[in-house]
Amino acid sequence: MKIYFTRHGESEANLLWEHSNRGFKHPLTEKGRVQANALARKLEGIAVTWLFTSPIMRAVQTAEILSDALGVPYEITDALREYDCNLLNRLNLLMKMAILVCG
Repeated sequence: MKIYFTRHGESEANLLWEHSNRGFKHPLTEKGRVQANALARKLEGIAVTWLFTSPIMRAVQTAEILSDALGVPYEITDALREYDCNLLNRLNLLMKMAILVCG
């Protein structure tokens, strides 16, 4: 058995420079959907039998695209949820403020 790990496509959080790991927000962008479809094409020759995804919207949307393209089910699991990084969230806010101040 081989296990493959992939990353979700680009999401709105990437464009907003937000570290987003809670809630069901920040969907895939159009570019993210293109990336997920490109990944599905790359996986076509591999005998994928099941997909697992974190409960974060961008990851679920990526899994849905892969599931449809590959004809395999996906399962949402908290075991793949990203860690809370409150410090990173605060640093992100400070970076945004610095960008606004510095132009």
